[in-house]
Amino acid sequence: MSCSMRSPTPTSSLAPLRIIRAWLELFLGPGPIQGAYTRAFRELRLRFDLTVPSDVRTVADPKQWFSSLDAEMLSALGGLSDADFEKTIPRGSHNISLGTMFRTFNCLRQSQRVFSRDW
Repeated sequence: MSCSMRSPTPTSSLAPLRIIRAWLELFLGPGPIQGAYTRAFRELRLRFDLTVPSDVRTVADPKQWFSSLDAEMLSALGGLSDADFEKTIPRGSHNISLGTMFRTFNCLRQSQRVFSRDW
């Protein structure tokens, strides 16, 4: 009785890589969103054109990146006055307003809760 071992097909050998890539996109996805909102609090314009750094290679890289995003967010929010929260932030190139900065901050807060484990 002979048993033949088939070599993995290109599709099956790439499946784990696709799973890892999908997981990374889900895990790293909130970063550009937080970066866009941080920039909006400084520049008063919300644009979603930031991307995940291409040099993410180890587990320490995203940790460092998210820590720097958190520090930038705290710095941006710390520089705002109460009057600043009443300013309007346009979104994108179409000048569509999301409302006041306070409302924009609440949108960010709600989006972060989706990815938070501390509901």
